[in-house]
Amino acid sequence: IDELTQASVTPIDNLNDNTPPDRLTDITLRDRPQDDGTALLLEFELSDADDVQSYHIYAADYNFEGGDMGAQSASFDWDALKFGEVGRTPNFPIVIDIVNRDIPVNPDIEVWVAVVVMDSAGNAHTDMLTLVSASSTNEGITDPGVYLPDIQEVEASWENGATIRVDWRHSFDASVRGYRVFIAEEAFSTTDNATLVGDTTEDNFFEITAGEYERLDNGSTYYVAVVPYDEMVAKSTVEAVKVDPLNPTGSSSS
Repeated sequence: IDELTQASVTPIDNLNDNTPPDRLTDITLRDRPQDDGTALLLEFELSDADDVQSYHIYAADYNFEGGDMGAQSASFDWDALKFGEVGRTPNFPIVIDIVNRDIPVNPDIEVWVAVVVMDSAGNAHTDMLTLVSASSTNEGITDPGVYLPDIQEVEASWENGATIRVDWRHSFDASVRGYRVFIAEEAFSTTDNATLVGDTTEDNFFEITAGEYERLDNGSTYYVAVVPYDEMVAKSTVEAVKVDPLNPTGSSSS
């Protein structure tokens, strides 16, 4: 046997690796549009290092440029700025709604963000980081998902006397990633006043049973709604449909 294809591989000693990935420089932070000013959107160019494990995000309501996250001190607590961490292939944009660990983002307040990339050996640059800043704007819209489409042809009715079946037409909006189903015993126009009972990414129907909603009783009236969600948020303003109680013959009264 001759003329075989040969391949050569240079092994990498990850256990003794002490070289961190390059610092991130291409980072953007912007206002989340069409909302009440309580969030910003973060995106960044992924590291080209082949052993990236995670990205650590820090957010504050002041400029912390020049700090060294590797130099913890009694006078400065870097952990207090940590927003969170994401894996090597995060979904963008990332919604920044908290700063200083537990303070909500507020309109017109400048927010500063830095991103630290860490490899599988725990190596990371913790100084000379690129910081970006932006402030959010209150457009007077409390539904952060207002830009998402309304779900059409929502219908709900009793099935087998113990289940409410909800059907709707699939959205053709490319940004929609799935649907959430809500129920309440009173009419509602926002999901804040209803109970989430289901979530589906593929089907355009859902069956509500006592397993999803313990108080389900076919002698009571209910209101049901379906809202879409994308990579960031779910729509919260809705027009709920009414589900009448069953009449004595076992069929819906509507």
